Amino acid sequence: MSRKFLSLLITFMLAFGGCYFPSKKTKLVNIETLEKEKEITTPSKVYLNDGTIVLFQKGFRVENNQITGIGRGYYLNNQFDQEMKNFSIPLENVATLTYHKVKAEGGSALGSVIMGITAVPLTALAVYCLINPKACFGSCPTIYVKENGQYQFCSELFSYSISPYMEADDLDLLIGNLDQTKEPLDIRITNEALETHFINEMRLIQVTHPKNTAVYPTSGNQLLLFDEFHPPEEAKNSRGVDVLSQIAKSDQVGYRSPDDLVLELKKGAYFDFLDLKVKVPASIPSVKLLLKVRNTLLSTILFYEVVLASQGIDALSWIEKINTDPAYANLFQSVYHTFSGITIKVKKVNEWVAIEKINDVGPIAYKYVAAILPTYNQEELQIRLEFIPDNFIFDGIFFDYGNEEDEKNLFTEVLDCETIFDCEGQERKDLMKLLSEKDDLYLVTEPSDVYHLFYQLRNESEDEAISLFVRSRGYYTEWLRGKWLTEKSTPNYKFDLYDFAGIFNQLVDSWLGSKKMMEEAFYKTRIPIREEKCPEYR
Repeated sequence: MSRKFLSLLITFMLAFGGCYFPSKKTKLVNIETLEKEKEITTPSKVYLNDGTIVLFQKGFRVENNQITGIGRGYYLNNQFDQEMKNFSIPLENVATLTYHKVKAEGGSALGSVIMGITAVPLTALAVYCLINPKACFGSCPTIYVKENGQYQFCSELFSYSISPYMEADDLDLLIGNLDQTKEPLDIRITNEALETHFINEMRLIQVTHPKNTAVYPTSGNQLLLFDEFHPPEEAKNSRGVDVLSQIAKSDQVGYRSPDDLVLELKKGAYFDFLDLKVKVPASIPSVKLLLKVRNTLLSTILFYEVVLASQGIDALSWIEKINTDPAYANLFQSVYHTFSGITIKVKKVNEWVAIEKINDVGPIAYKYVAAILPTYNQEELQIRLEFIPDNFIFDGIFFDYGNEEDEKNLFTEVLDCETIFDCEGQERKDLMKLLSEKDDLYLVTEPSDVYHLFYQLRNESEDEAISLFVRSRGYYTEWLRGKWLTEKSTPNYKFDLYDFAGIFNQLVDSWLGSKKMMEEAFYKTRIPIREEKCPEYR
């Protein structure tokens, strides 16, 4: 896709995004309203309500409210069809389905336990997820660290990397100022969502730094040292409302955009922002900014309902396209990048200068993200954080006026993984090579999968502190819920990447109509993981 065409495309979106005021009401459409016949050529894995899995390597047909085609069945008693056979499956019996790459391409290795063809009985919680797809938890790989005998959730990896062409590096803080320990560190990586995760790299980084300081990652995956945490002197949103009390300290009471600003998106592209003022000492060339931030579920609704559910069964072909068509995937990513994340600007005299873009960080946990901002020799610094309304919650914003040379006090080393155990309790050192570097080797996980990775820390002097980071790279593919095939909550809308006005309008309607229910149920409906057999490692 040429840069000229992409520039024109985004210009069109910005210019004409406000030329509509449609009135839509959400309602359910009976199964009889679906198209009578449709050919799906996408290789697919279909999960039935009784736990059976049917693999259609060459796709299937949808006719008379049934999925028909030649495939192979896998059953709960560990039996499977020796030969391909004809299947005719009522749509109402479909729990979930997903695009399934039949074999690895280009010699790549896939490290799931048995290549993702497992027939795990659906738990009551999983069934609830399938019946209530908006409420079902979804995220990238989730990371836990065992401390004092309990697993503490720490991070989610490479959020919103939904295609191999959108595969991205990520750097996340796991533990800051860790107590010295001689015990192996148990890192648990899980798949608690209806997704397939493709993990290209996962490395543990140990950072040694002076006591009474803290280290945080930048959006460019660098590290900054902080020993001061000053809140801004002023903080106002795009309506001029004082929000300083909401972001001056980390207390789980953060700033998020009010609903009336979300409604502005019906008129076209609109950004909320936080305007901050900071007085800085004379002759300081730059300051360090630290954000404690996480996404709301707005982007989740965008992907679940606006992009996928609105397409019904055609979403399978869309997922295949974004996984196999680099031009389309890059275009989708460019458009998404334009309207996601946080743009950091600094006012230089009378002009706002864009300094950095922080990508979406995910909705599951707050993430600390740091940045260096030039002062332009100004004693009072004005900073603007710009974002789509209600896409983020800001729980803390802080500044450090330290020297740029502080980072020379950091000592960074990559820790080698000593061993890996899978969810069956089997030691799997063979999987270590899949995570050791960025290449064409992937660890692939399915819903309910869990792996335990063990590391030995390098104990340093008692005069120094240790912080741990996880460096990762990968992507994931979302599974379709059976309900998306039989109940259409967007009867007058079907996702089209080139229909920017329609995307914004449907996003507003879906978000404002769903966010209360989503926020009440989403985090409670994680797919239970299988780890009863994982042993202690010494």
